[in-house]
Amino acid sequence: MAYVYRGKVRDVSEPATYPEPAPPAYDGKHGTPSGYNSHFRAGDRGDQICKPCREARAAKRRAKAAAKGLTPGRKAIYGTGCGSPSGYTAHLRRDEAPCDACREAYNARKREYIAERRAA
Repeated sequence: MAYVYRGKVRDVSEPATYPEPAPPAYDGKHGTPSGYNSHFRAGDRGDQICKPCREARAAKRRAKAAAKGLTPGRKAIYGTGCGSPSGYTAHLRRDEAPCDACREAYNARKREYIAERRAA
């Protein structure tokens, strides 16, 4: 089969062949975060990475988060306690009416901000 491209006749009777990629060397570290990294360096992504390696990486990440005092859940609620301006915005994000402590903290911060802008 042939076709014309930019005035030249090109033959496509034989499909292009590409060399097979070499199988990755994982150094026998399956089921460890290091094994996950070996998969990733080899070009594996998503489901191409074996399940034990993915689970080991997830366990390591959970342990790091727990060491920092973070709990699993939505990232938006980490460190946003009531009685702070960030707590006020968290209420709004969740489509709730802000509590009195959050409203007072937000208003106080807003007053400080306006005073700083007027002073400058």
